[in-house]
Amino acid sequence: IEPGDIRHILLSIARRRRHCKDRDSLVAVHFYLLESPMEVLGRDFLHFQIICDTTMPIRQKANAFLEVFGNCKLQKRTANYVEQLGNDLNSIMKSLGSSDGSSCSMLMSEIIDLSLLRYRERDDLENVFRNYSKSSTFDMVALLDQRHRALYEDRFDSRKALYDWDYHASFKAKASIIHIKQYKEWRETGIAFEFGDQIYNEPNRTLMTYTEGVLKKGKDRGIKKEVKGFWGDIVCSPYISFGIDCETPDPLAEGLFEIYNKNTGTEQHRHHAVEVALVSLFAVLWELETGHIYRLKKANDVYSGLGVEAKFDSTDILQLTTNEESVEAGDEAVGDDVGGNDKEKEKKDVTMPAIPEGNELEVEDDVLAVCPEEDHNQVEKEIKAVKKEREQQVAAALQRAETIVESFQNVKVFGLTGSAEAALNKPKFENFFDAVFVSARAAHIVGQPFFKKILRSSSSQVEVEVEEEVNERKCVVAVENSKFLVPLSKDMRIGFDGKIKEYAETAGLQQIAAPVFRRRRDEKDLEDDVFFFSTR
Repeated sequence: IEPGDIRHILLSIARRRRHCKDRDSLVAVHFYLLESPMEVLGRDFLHFQIICDTTMPIRQKANAFLEVFGNCKLQKRTANYVEQLGNDLNSIMKSLGSSDGSSCSMLMSEIIDLSLLRYRERDDLENVFRNYSKSSTFDMVALLDQRHRALYEDRFDSRKALYDWDYHASFKAKASIIHIKQYKEWRETGIAFEFGDQIYNEPNRTLMTYTEGVLKKGKDRGIKKEVKGFWGDIVCSPYISFGIDCETPDPLAEGLFEIYNKNTGTEQHRHHAVEVALVSLFAVLWELETGHIYRLKKANDVYSGLGVEAKFDSTDILQLTTNEESVEAGDEAVGDDVGGNDKEKEKKDVTMPAIPEGNELEVEDDVLAVCPEEDHNQVEKEIKAVKKEREQQVAAALQRAETIVESFQNVKVFGLTGSAEAALNKPKFENFFDAVFVSARAAHIVGQPFFKKILRSSSSQVEVEVEEEVNERKCVVAVENSKFLVPLSKDMRIGFDGKIKEYAETAGLQQIAAPVFRRRRDEKDLEDDVFFFSTR
Protein backbone atom coordinates (compact mmCIF):
# COMPACT_ATOMS: atom_id res chain seq x y z
CA ILE A 1 0.00 0.00 0.00
CA GLU A 2 1.62 3.23 -1.27
CA PRO A 3 5.22 1.91 -1.20
CA GLY A 4 6.53 4.53 -3.65
CA ASP A 5 8.88 2.00 -5.28
CA ILE A 6 8.98 -1.65 -6.31
CA ARG A 7 11.88 -2.98 -4.24
CA HIS A 8 9.71 -5.42 -2.28
CA ILE A 9 8.19 -6.86 -5.44
CA LEU A 10 11.59 -7.20 -7.15
CA LEU A 11 13.11 -9.06 -4.20
CA SER A 12 10.09 -11.37 -3.92
CA ILE A 13 10.25 -12.30 -7.60
CA ALA A 14 14.04 -12.67 -7.72
CA ARG A 15 14.23 -14.90 -4.64
CA ARG A 16 11.20 -17.01 -5.41
CA ARG A 17 13.33 -19.98 -6.47
CA ARG A 18 14.91 -20.19 -3.03
CA HIS A 19 11.61 -21.29 -1.51
CA CYS A 20 10.81 -24.01 -4.07
CA LYS A 21 12.08 -27.56 -4.24
CA ASP A 22 12.83 -27.30 -7.93
CA ARG A 23 12.34 -24.86 -10.79
CA ASP A 24 9.26 -26.70 -12.02
CA SER A 25 7.43 -25.99 -8.76
CA LEU A 26 7.53 -22.16 -8.84
CA VAL A 27 4.28 -21.04 -7.25
CA ALA A 28 2.15 -18.32 -8.78
CA VAL A 29 2.53 -14.94 -7.07
CA HIS A 30 0.13 -12.03 -7.51
CA PHE A 31 1.02 -8.53 -6.31
CA TYR A 32 -1.53 -5.76 -5.83
CA LEU A 33 0.23 -2.41 -6.10
CA LEU A 34 -1.76 0.52 -4.71
CA GLU A 35 -0.44 4.04 -5.29
CA SER A 36 -2.65 7.06 -4.57
CA PRO A 37 -1.16 9.44 -7.20
CA MET A 38 -1.49 7.96 -10.67
CA GLU A 39 1.93 9.38 -11.58
CA VAL A 40 3.60 7.18 -8.94
CA LEU A 41 1.88 4.07 -10.31
CA GLY A 42 3.10 4.96 -13.80
CA ARG A 43 6.60 5.51 -12.44
CA ASP A 44 6.51 2.05 -10.80
CA PHE A 45 5.54 0.50 -14.14
CA LEU A 46 8.39 2.35 -15.83
CA HIS A 47 10.81 0.83 -13.32
CA PHE A 48 9.40 -2.59 -14.19
CA GLN A 49 9.94 -1.79 -17.85
CA ILE A 50 13.63 -1.11 -17.19
CA ILE A 51 14.02 -4.35 -15.24
CA CYS A 52 12.32 -6.30 -18.05
CA ASP A 53 14.52 -4.80 -20.78
CA THR A 54 16.49 -7.84 -21.91
CA THR A 55 18.50 -5.87 -24.49
CA MET A 56 20.60 -4.09 -21.84
CA PRO A 57 23.52 -5.61 -19.90
CA ILE A 58 23.03 -5.88 -16.16
CA ARG A 59 25.47 -3.09 -15.29
CA GLN A 60 23.92 -0.60 -17.70
CA LYS A 61 20.42 -1.58 -16.59
CA ALA A 62 21.24 -1.07 -12.92
CA ASN A 63 22.76 2.35 -13.65
CA ALA A 64 19.70 3.41 -15.67
CA PHE A 65 17.30 2.15 -13.00
CA LEU A 66 19.02 4.00 -10.15
CA GLU A 67 19.38 7.16 -12.22
CA VAL A 68 15.67 7.25 -13.05
CA PHE A 69 14.73 6.19 -9.54
CA GLY A 70 16.78 8.63 -7.49
CA ASN A 71 17.86 11.63 -9.60
CA CYS A 72 15.91 14.80 -10.29
CA LYS A 73 18.01 15.33 -13.42
CA LEU A 74 19.11 12.76 -16.00
CA GLN A 75 21.70 12.35 -18.69
CA LYS A 76 20.49 13.16 -22.18
CA ARG A 77 20.66 9.52 -23.28
CA THR A 78 18.69 8.42 -20.19
CA ALA A 79 16.02 11.03 -20.92
CA ASN A 80 15.76 9.64 -24.45
CA TYR A 81 15.50 6.14 -23.01
CA VAL A 82 12.70 7.21 -20.63
CA GLU A 83 10.81 8.77 -23.55
CA GLN A 84 11.14 5.53 -25.51
CA LEU A 85 9.91 3.47 -22.55
CA GLY A 86 6.94 5.81 -22.16
CA ASN A 87 5.98 5.18 -25.78
CA ASP A 88 6.36 1.43 -25.27
CA LEU A 89 4.18 1.52 -22.16
CA ASN A 90 1.51 3.44 -24.04
CA SER A 91 1.54 0.77 -26.74
CA ILE A 92 1.16 -1.93 -24.11
CA MET A 93 -1.68 0.00 -22.50
CA LYS A 94 -3.61 0.16 -25.75
CA SER A 95 -3.55 -3.58 -26.27
CA LEU A 96 -2.60 -5.64 -23.23
CA GLY A 97 -2.13 -9.27 -24.17
CA SER A 98 -0.43 -8.36 -27.43
CA SER A 99 2.87 -6.57 -27.96
CA ASP A 100 5.01 -4.96 -30.59
CA GLY A 101 7.25 -8.02 -30.71
CA SER A 102 10.04 -6.81 -28.44
CA SER A 103 11.01 -9.06 -25.55
CA CYS A 104 10.57 -6.17 -23.14
CA SER A 105 7.00 -5.49 -24.23
CA MET A 106 6.16 -9.19 -24.23
CA LEU A 107 7.31 -9.56 -20.64
CA MET A 108 5.49 -6.44 -19.52
CA SER A 109 2.24 -7.43 -21.20
CA GLU A 110 2.39 -10.76 -19.36
CA ILE A 111 3.18 -9.22 -15.97
CA ILE A 112 1.08 -6.06 -15.77
CA ASP A 113 -2.67 -6.39 -15.23
CA LEU A 114 -4.86 -3.27 -15.32
CA SER A 115 -8.20 -5.02 -15.06
CA LEU A 116 -8.86 -3.41 -11.66
CA LEU A 117 -8.53 0.12 -13.06
CA ARG A 118 -11.52 1.99 -14.45
CA TYR A 119 -11.36 3.26 -18.04
CA ARG A 120 -10.92 6.82 -16.85
CA GLU A 121 -7.99 5.76 -14.70
CA ARG A 122 -6.41 3.97 -17.64
CA ASP A 123 -6.72 7.15 -19.68
CA ASP A 124 -4.99 9.05 -16.87
CA LEU A 125 -2.21 6.47 -16.87
CA GLU A 126 -1.73 6.89 -20.61
CA ASN A 127 -1.40 10.65 -20.08
CA VAL A 128 1.28 9.98 -17.48
CA PHE A 129 3.31 7.99 -20.01
CA ARG A 130 2.85 10.71 -22.64
CA ASN A 131 4.35 13.23 -20.23
CA TYR A 132 7.64 11.30 -20.35
CA SER A 133 8.20 12.81 -23.79
CA LYS A 134 10.97 15.40 -24.03
CA SER A 135 8.46 17.75 -25.62
CA SER A 136 6.69 17.99 -22.26
CA THR A 137 7.80 21.15 -20.42
CA PHE A 138 9.20 20.49 -16.94
CA ASP A 139 11.68 22.93 -15.40
CA MET A 140 13.14 20.79 -12.63
CA VAL A 141 15.71 23.38 -11.53
CA ALA A 142 13.09 26.06 -10.91
CA LEU A 143 10.67 23.63 -9.25
CA LEU A 144 13.34 22.24 -6.93
CA ASP A 145 14.36 25.75 -5.94
CA GLN A 146 10.71 26.59 -5.29
CA ARG A 147 10.39 23.57 -3.00
CA HIS A 148 13.55 24.54 -1.11
CA ARG A 149 12.40 28.12 -0.57
CA ALA A 150 8.99 26.97 0.64
CA LEU A 151 10.54 24.47 3.06
CA TYR A 152 13.32 26.59 4.55
CA GLU A 153 11.67 30.03 4.32
CA ASP A 154 13.84 32.47 6.32
CA ARG A 155 16.55 29.80 6.72
CA PHE A 156 17.06 29.34 2.99
CA ASP A 157 20.49 31.00 2.94
CA SER A 158 21.69 28.73 5.76
CA ARG A 159 20.13 25.56 4.35
CA LYS A 160 23.48 23.72 4.04
CA ALA A 161 23.87 23.86 7.80
CA LEU A 162 20.41 22.27 8.05
CA TYR A 163 21.53 19.47 5.73
CA ASP A 164 24.39 18.78 8.11
CA TRP A 165 22.10 18.80 11.15
CA ASP A 166 19.59 16.42 9.55
CA TYR A 167 22.35 14.01 8.55
CA HIS A 168 23.85 13.75 12.03
CA ALA A 169 20.45 13.58 13.70
CA SER A 170 18.91 10.96 11.38
CA PHE A 171 21.59 9.00 9.53
CA LYS A 172 24.94 9.13 11.33
CA ALA A 173 24.03 6.45 13.88
CA LYS A 174 21.49 4.51 11.78
CA ALA A 175 22.83 4.50 8.22
CA SER A 176 26.39 5.76 8.29
CA ILE A 177 27.06 4.04 4.94
CA ILE A 178 25.38 7.13 3.45
CA HIS A 179 28.26 9.59 3.14
CA ILE A 180 27.56 13.09 4.34
CA LYS A 181 28.84 14.62 1.10
CA GLN A 182 26.50 12.46 -0.97
CA TYR A 183 23.54 13.30 1.23
CA LYS A 184 24.23 17.05 1.18
CA GLU A 185 24.80 16.99 -2.59
CA TRP A 186 21.46 15.25 -3.10
CA ARG A 187 19.68 17.73 -0.82
CA GLU A 188 21.12 20.63 -2.83
CA THR A 189 20.94 19.35 -6.42
CA GLY A 190 18.53 16.40 -6.33
CA ILE A 191 21.16 14.05 -7.82
CA ALA A 192 21.75 10.95 -5.69
CA PHE A 193 23.37 8.49 -8.11
CA GLU A 194 26.25 9.62 -10.32
CA PHE A 195 28.15 7.21 -12.56
CA GLY A 196 31.38 8.52 -13.99
CA ASP A 197 32.03 11.94 -15.40
CA GLN A 198 28.55 12.52 -16.83
CA ILE A 199 26.40 15.61 -17.30
CA TYR A 200 22.94 15.53 -15.73
CA ASN A 201 20.97 18.35 -17.30
CA GLU A 202 17.68 16.79 -18.44
CA PRO A 203 14.68 16.85 -16.06
CA ASN A 204 13.48 13.53 -14.72
CA ARG A 205 9.91 13.68 -16.01
CA THR A 206 8.89 10.56 -14.08
CA LEU A 207 8.88 12.80 -10.98
CA MET A 208 6.25 15.10 -12.50
CA THR A 209 3.12 14.87 -10.35
CA TYR A 210 0.03 16.83 -9.38
CA THR A 211 -1.10 17.88 -5.93
CA GLU A 212 -4.21 19.64 -4.74
CA GLY A 213 -3.85 23.39 -4.24
CA VAL A 214 -6.09 26.39 -3.56
CA LEU A 215 -6.17 29.50 -5.73
CA LYS A 216 -5.19 32.53 -3.65
CA LYS A 217 -5.90 35.36 -6.11
CA GLY A 218 -8.39 36.34 -8.77
CA LYS A 219 -12.08 35.73 -9.17
CA ASP A 220 -11.60 31.97 -8.55
CA ARG A 221 -9.93 32.55 -5.20
CA GLY A 222 -10.53 29.69 -2.77
CA ILE A 223 -11.27 27.11 -5.47
CA LYS A 224 -9.26 23.90 -5.29
CA LYS A 225 -7.16 23.01 -8.29
CA GLU A 226 -4.52 20.41 -9.11
CA VAL A 227 -1.06 21.93 -9.40
CA LYS A 228 1.57 20.38 -11.65
CA GLY A 229 5.10 20.27 -10.25
CA PHE A 230 7.76 18.30 -8.44
CA TRP A 231 6.30 17.06 -5.14
CA GLY A 232 8.71 14.24 -4.37
CA ASP A 233 11.04 13.71 -1.43
CA ILE A 234 13.60 16.45 -0.77
CA VAL A 235 14.58 15.45 2.78
CA CYS A 236 14.84 11.70 3.42
CA SER A 237 16.82 10.64 0.30
CA PRO A 238 16.39 7.71 -2.11
CA TYR A 239 19.37 5.90 -0.55
CA ILE A 240 17.02 4.33 2.01
CA SER A 241 15.43 1.99 -0.55
CA PHE A 242 18.52 0.30 -1.99
CA GLY A 243 21.65 1.94 -0.56
CA ILE A 244 21.84 1.16 3.17
CA ASP A 245 21.96 -2.64 3.03
CA CYS A 246 22.37 -5.52 0.62
CA GLU A 247 22.65 -9.27 0.75
CA THR A 248 26.12 -10.47 1.74
CA PRO A 249 26.42 -14.18 0.87
CA ASP A 250 30.21 -14.27 1.31
CA PRO A 251 33.06 -12.39 3.08
CA LEU A 252 33.83 -10.38 -0.06
CA ALA A 253 30.35 -8.87 0.06
CA GLU A 254 30.71 -8.19 3.78
CA GLY A 255 33.70 -6.05 2.83
CA LEU A 256 31.27 -3.49 1.40
CA PHE A 257 30.58 -2.41 4.98
CA GLU A 258 34.20 -2.33 6.13
CA ILE A 259 35.05 0.65 8.34
CA TYR A 260 38.53 2.17 8.64
CA ASN A 261 39.85 3.64 11.90
CA LYS A 262 37.11 2.04 13.93
CA ASN A 263 36.56 3.41 17.45
CA THR A 264 39.00 6.26 16.91
CA GLY A 265 36.53 9.07 16.29
CA THR A 266 37.64 9.32 12.65
CA GLU A 267 35.78 6.29 11.29
CA GLN A 268 35.38 6.09 7.53
CA HIS A 269 33.54 3.57 5.36
CA ARG A 270 35.52 1.83 2.63
CA HIS A 271 32.44 2.03 0.37
CA HIS A 272 29.35 4.21 0.18
CA ALA A 273 25.61 4.04 -0.43
CA VAL A 274 25.80 4.26 -4.23
CA GLU A 275 28.01 1.16 -4.41
CA VAL A 276 25.72 -0.71 -2.02
CA ALA A 277 22.72 0.29 -4.15
CA LEU A 278 24.49 -1.06 -7.25
CA VAL A 279 25.16 -4.40 -5.55
CA SER A 280 21.51 -4.53 -4.43
CA LEU A 281 20.39 -4.07 -8.04
CA PHE A 282 23.03 -6.47 -9.38
CA ALA A 283 21.78 -9.12 -6.92
CA VAL A 284 18.18 -8.75 -8.10
CA LEU A 285 19.02 -8.64 -11.81
CA TRP A 286 21.57 -11.44 -11.60
CA GLU A 287 19.13 -13.77 -9.85
CA LEU A 288 16.37 -12.89 -12.31
CA GLU A 289 18.60 -13.55 -15.32
CA THR A 290 20.69 -16.51 -14.10
CA GLY A 291 18.78 -18.07 -11.23
CA HIS A 292 21.86 -17.84 -9.00
CA ILE A 293 22.93 -15.58 -6.14
CA TYR A 294 25.20 -12.70 -7.11
CA ARG A 295 28.69 -13.08 -5.64
CA LEU A 296 31.68 -10.79 -5.86
CA LYS A 297 34.83 -12.32 -7.35
CA LYS A 298 37.24 -9.70 -6.06
CA ALA A 299 37.43 -7.75 -2.82
CA ASN A 300 36.21 -4.14 -2.94
CA ASP A 301 35.10 -4.44 -6.58
CA VAL A 302 31.31 -4.24 -6.85
CA TYR A 303 31.41 -5.10 -10.57
CA SER A 304 33.64 -8.17 -10.24
CA GLY A 305 30.70 -10.60 -10.16
CA LEU A 306 29.61 -9.39 -13.60
CA GLY A 307 32.79 -10.59 -15.32
CA VAL A 308 31.00 -13.79 -16.22
CA GLU A 309 27.80 -12.12 -17.39
CA ALA A 310 27.95 -13.65 -20.87
CA LYS A 311 28.69 -17.16 -19.56
CA PHE A 312 26.68 -18.18 -16.55
CA ASP A 313 28.60 -21.33 -15.76
CA SER A 314 32.11 -21.01 -14.35
CA THR A 315 33.07 -24.21 -16.19
CA ASP A 316 32.41 -22.45 -19.50
CA ILE A 317 34.66 -19.58 -18.45
CA LEU A 318 37.44 -21.98 -17.52
CA GLN A 319 37.17 -23.67 -20.90
CA LEU A 320 37.28 -20.33 -22.72
CA THR A 321 40.32 -19.28 -20.70
CA THR A 322 42.02 -22.56 -21.57
CA ASN A 323 41.29 -22.03 -25.27
CA GLU A 324 42.73 -18.51 -25.17
CA GLU A 325 45.84 -19.73 -23.33
CA SER A 326 46.34 -22.51 -25.87
CA VAL A 327 46.13 -20.01 -28.72
CA GLU A 328 48.65 -17.74 -26.99
CA ALA A 329 50.92 -20.73 -26.38
CA GLY A 330 50.73 -21.56 -30.09
CA ASP A 331 51.83 -18.02 -30.94
CA GLU A 332 54.77 -18.27 -28.56
CA ALA A 333 55.81 -21.59 -30.06
CA VAL A 334 55.91 -20.08 -33.51
CA GLY A 335 58.10 -17.27 -32.19
CA ASP A 336 60.45 -19.62 -30.33
CA ASP A 337 61.29 -21.56 -33.49
CA VAL A 338 62.82 -18.42 -34.95
CA GLY A 339 65.62 -18.41 -32.40
CA GLY A 340 65.17 -14.82 -31.21
CA ASN A 341 65.41 -13.07 -34.61
CA ASP A 342 62.95 -10.17 -34.23
CA LYS A 343 62.43 -9.63 -37.95
CA GLU A 344 61.71 -13.29 -38.57
CA LYS A 345 59.50 -13.38 -35.49
CA GLU A 346 57.41 -10.51 -36.85
CA LYS A 347 56.93 -12.45 -40.07
CA LYS A 348 55.89 -15.61 -38.23
CA ASP A 349 53.46 -13.89 -35.80
CA VAL A 350 50.14 -14.27 -37.52
CA THR A 351 47.11 -12.19 -36.59
CA MET A 352 43.98 -13.90 -37.84
CA PRO A 353 41.81 -11.56 -39.94
CA ALA A 354 38.43 -10.63 -38.48
CA ILE A 355 35.86 -13.25 -39.39
CA PRO A 356 33.04 -11.63 -41.36
CA GLU A 357 29.42 -12.62 -41.03
CA GLY A 358 28.04 -15.20 -43.43
CA ASN A 359 28.23 -18.90 -44.20
CA GLU A 360 30.82 -20.35 -41.82
CA LEU A 361 32.35 -22.75 -44.35
CA GLU A 362 32.77 -19.97 -46.92
CA VAL A 363 34.19 -17.64 -44.28
CA GLU A 364 36.69 -20.27 -43.18
CA ASP A 365 37.83 -20.83 -46.78
CA ASP A 366 38.18 -17.07 -47.30
CA VAL A 367 40.31 -16.66 -44.20
CA LEU A 368 42.57 -19.58 -45.10
CA ALA A 369 42.95 -18.25 -48.63
CA VAL A 370 44.55 -15.00 -47.44
CA CYS A 371 46.96 -16.73 -45.02
CA PRO A 372 50.28 -18.34 -45.95
CA GLU A 373 50.04 -22.11 -46.32
CA GLU A 374 52.51 -22.78 -43.51
CA ASP A 375 50.22 -20.92 -41.07
CA HIS A 376 47.02 -22.82 -41.92
CA ASN A 377 47.22 -25.12 -38.89
CA GLN A 378 47.50 -22.22 -36.48
CA VAL A 379 44.71 -20.26 -38.16
CA GLU A 380 42.43 -23.31 -38.14
CA LYS A 381 42.97 -23.62 -34.38
CA GLU A 382 42.07 -19.98 -33.89
CA ILE A 383 38.97 -20.32 -36.06
CA LYS A 384 37.83 -23.32 -34.02
CA ALA A 385 38.40 -21.38 -30.79
CA VAL A 386 36.35 -18.45 -32.11
CA LYS A 387 33.57 -20.80 -33.26
CA LYS A 388 33.47 -22.50 -29.89
CA GLU A 389 33.33 -19.20 -28.08
CA ARG A 390 30.45 -18.04 -30.31
CA GLU A 391 28.56 -21.27 -29.69
CA GLN A 392 29.00 -20.83 -25.95
CA GLN A 393 27.82 -17.24 -26.16
CA VAL A 394 24.71 -18.29 -28.09
CA ALA A 395 24.04 -21.07 -25.58
CA ALA A 396 24.51 -18.64 -22.69
CA ALA A 397 22.16 -16.12 -24.31
CA LEU A 398 19.49 -18.78 -24.78
CA GLN A 399 19.93 -19.94 -21.20
CA ARG A 400 19.63 -16.33 -20.00
CA ALA A 401 16.45 -15.76 -22.01
CA GLU A 402 14.89 -18.96 -20.68
CA THR A 403 15.77 -18.04 -17.10
CA ILE A 404 14.28 -14.55 -17.42
CA VAL A 405 11.02 -15.93 -18.79
CA GLU A 406 11.01 -18.52 -16.02
CA SER A 407 11.64 -15.84 -13.36
CA PHE A 408 8.48 -13.99 -14.33
CA GLN A 409 6.38 -17.07 -14.97
CA ASN A 410 3.04 -16.97 -13.13
CA VAL A 411 3.79 -13.48 -11.80
CA LYS A 412 1.12 -10.79 -12.02
CA VAL A 413 1.19 -7.18 -10.84
CA PHE A 414 -2.26 -5.61 -10.52
CA GLY A 415 -2.33 -1.82 -10.57
CA LEU A 416 -4.61 0.04 -8.17
CA THR A 417 -5.02 3.75 -7.50
CA GLY A 418 -7.06 6.14 -5.40
CA SER A 419 -7.71 5.92 -1.68
CA ALA A 420 -7.04 2.59 0.01
CA GLU A 421 -10.61 2.29 1.29
CA ALA A 422 -12.15 2.93 -2.12
CA ALA A 423 -9.79 0.48 -3.84
CA LEU A 424 -9.72 -2.35 -1.28
CA ASN A 425 -12.99 -2.20 0.65
CA LYS A 426 -14.76 -4.57 -1.72
CA PRO A 427 -16.27 -8.04 -1.28
CA LYS A 428 -13.71 -9.69 -3.59
CA PHE A 429 -10.85 -8.59 -1.31
CA GLU A 430 -12.38 -9.89 1.93
CA ASN A 431 -10.14 -12.46 3.64
CA PHE A 432 -7.91 -12.24 0.57
CA PHE A 433 -4.31 -11.15 1.16
CA ASP A 434 -1.56 -13.43 2.49
CA ALA A 435 0.88 -10.56 3.09
CA VAL A 436 0.57 -6.77 3.14
CA PHE A 437 3.22 -4.05 3.15
CA VAL A 438 2.16 -0.62 4.35
CA SER A 439 4.47 2.36 3.91
CA ALA A 440 5.00 4.94 6.65
CA ARG A 441 2.90 7.55 4.86
CA ALA A 442 -0.03 5.12 4.71
CA ALA A 443 0.38 3.66 8.22
CA HIS A 444 -2.92 5.19 9.38
CA ILE A 445 -4.74 2.75 7.10
CA VAL A 446 -3.95 -0.09 9.52
CA GLY A 447 -6.42 1.44 11.98
CA GLN A 448 -9.30 1.74 9.52
CA PRO A 449 -12.20 -0.76 9.87
CA PHE A 450 -11.88 -2.22 6.37
CA PHE A 451 -8.21 -3.18 6.85
CA LYS A 452 -8.94 -6.16 9.08
CA LYS A 453 -11.43 -7.53 6.54
CA ILE A 454 -8.91 -7.82 3.70
CA LEU A 455 -6.41 -9.93 5.69
CA ARG A 456 -6.48 -13.68 5.49
CA SER A 457 -7.36 -14.87 8.98
CA SER A 458 -5.67 -17.85 10.62
CA SER A 459 -8.99 -19.68 10.75
CA SER A 460 -9.33 -19.70 6.96
CA GLN A 461 -8.32 -22.96 5.34
CA VAL A 462 -6.37 -22.99 2.11
CA GLU A 463 -5.94 -26.08 0.00
CA VAL A 464 -2.36 -26.71 -1.00
CA GLU A 465 -2.41 -28.49 -4.36
CA VAL A 466 1.14 -29.82 -4.20
CA GLU A 467 0.74 -31.61 -0.87
CA GLU A 468 -2.99 -32.29 -1.33
CA GLU A 469 -3.74 -31.38 2.23
CA VAL A 470 -5.39 -28.56 4.12
CA ASN A 471 -3.00 -25.97 5.49
CA GLU A 472 -3.59 -23.00 7.77
CA ARG A 473 -1.86 -19.73 6.94
CA LYS A 474 -1.69 -16.45 8.74
CA CYS A 475 -1.45 -13.11 7.03
CA VAL A 476 1.78 -11.19 7.67
CA VAL A 477 1.57 -7.40 7.80
CA ALA A 478 4.74 -5.29 7.50
CA VAL A 479 4.38 -1.63 8.46
CA GLU A 480 7.16 0.84 7.81
CA ASN A 481 7.86 2.94 10.88
CA SER A 482 9.40 6.36 11.52
CA LYS A 483 13.07 5.34 11.68
CA PHE A 484 14.11 7.28 8.56
CA LEU A 485 11.51 10.06 8.64
CA VAL A 486 13.96 12.95 8.88
CA PRO A 487 11.47 15.78 9.67
CA LEU A 488 10.22 14.08 12.85
CA SER A 489 11.74 14.78 16.25
CA LYS A 490 12.55 11.97 18.68
CA ASP A 491 9.30 12.44 20.62
CA MET A 492 7.28 12.56 17.40
CA ARG A 493 8.86 9.30 16.25
CA ILE A 494 8.00 7.59 19.53
CA GLY A 495 4.42 8.80 19.18
CA PHE A 496 4.25 7.71 15.52
CA ASP A 497 5.49 4.19 16.28
CA GLY A 498 3.16 3.92 19.25
CA LYS A 499 0.21 4.79 17.02
CA ILE A 500 1.17 2.03 14.57
CA LYS A 501 1.09 -0.55 17.36
CA GLU A 502 -2.18 0.87 18.63
CA TYR A 503 -3.75 0.60 15.16
CA ALA A 504 -2.45 -2.96 14.82
CA GLU A 505 -4.04 -3.91 18.13
CA THR A 506 -7.33 -2.41 16.95
CA ALA A 507 -7.12 -4.54 13.80
CA GLY A 508 -6.62 -7.68 15.87
CA LEU A 509 -2.97 -8.13 14.90
CA GLN A 510 -0.18 -9.38 17.11
CA GLN A 511 3.41 -8.21 16.76
CA ILE A 512 5.89 -10.90 15.73
CA ALA A 513 9.62 -11.19 15.18
CA ALA A 514 10.83 -10.37 11.69
CA PRO A 515 10.16 -13.41 9.46
CA VAL A 516 13.13 -12.37 7.30
CA PHE A 517 16.62 -11.53 8.50
CA ARG A 518 16.96 -7.82 9.22
CA ARG A 519 20.45 -6.36 9.62
CA ARG A 520 21.57 -3.34 11.56
CA ARG A 521 24.86 -2.32 10.04
CA ASP A 522 25.71 0.30 12.67
CA GLU A 523 26.60 -0.75 16.20
CA LYS A 524 24.66 2.16 17.72
CA ASP A 525 21.56 1.35 15.69
CA LEU A 526 19.01 -0.24 18.01
CA GLU A 527 15.85 0.45 15.98
CA ASP A 528 13.85 -1.60 13.51
CA ASP A 529 12.73 0.08 10.32
CA VAL A 530 9.67 -2.17 9.88
CA PHE A 531 7.18 -3.60 12.37
CA PHE A 532 5.84 -7.07 11.58
CA PHE A 533 2.42 -8.29 12.65
CA SER A 534 0.28 -11.35 11.93
CA THR A 535 -3.37 -12.23 12.21
CA ARG A 536 -4.26 -14.11 15.36
